Amino acid sequence: MLHGQNCVDSLRLSDEEQRFILDELDRVIRAPTRRELRQDLRYRYVVREGLLVEVEGATSRFIVRPRNLSAGGISFLHGTFLYPGAACVVSLRATDGRSVHVAGRIVRCRCVHGRVHEIGVRFQERIDVGQFVVLGRARLKEPGAYEPGEVIQLALELQDLALQTAPRHTLLRKIAELVELLRGKAG
Repeated sequence: MLHGQNCVDSLRLSDEEQRFILDELDRVIRAPTRRELRQDLRYRYVVREGLLVEVEGATSRFIVRPRNLSAGGISFLHGTFLYPGAACVVSLRATDGRSVHVAGRIVRCRCVHGRVHEIGVRFQERIDVGQFVVLGRARLKEPGAYEPGEVIQLALELQDLALQTAPRHTLLRKIAELVELLRGKAG
């Protein structure tokens, strides 16, 4: 569907290879010092066929694999280096199937595995993340309480992994992540 004229998928990885890289990145990001640097709550954002990104000055549109999404930006995997500072438009996939074009600027590009680069984009205007990922309806008021949307998102990710018959160690890692979230924020 996304593969068309002037559309380049430089990543060219199997679903299993993508899942492995995303799981590794998620495992590394769990270090407390990295988590404290985040300005917005991030949600894993999976669009199996990828998203389209148009980068200022490029002659082609790129198919990328999203990693996570927040109100202020997106992180995705791409098969080549992209220059920080370049303006771009990301076509996000809403939960109802619509494509929503969001303008932003590349703020980070780092090689994470072979030719795979993780790209960070800051949106020009904040978005309503609930249009693109399933969030919890209830909001806890107590200070230091966990965010219900985080728990729901992790549970959905665990369900997806189980349905995909992911390896046991991947399932255990996701369960440990959920336990860590509940212990760290609720206690």
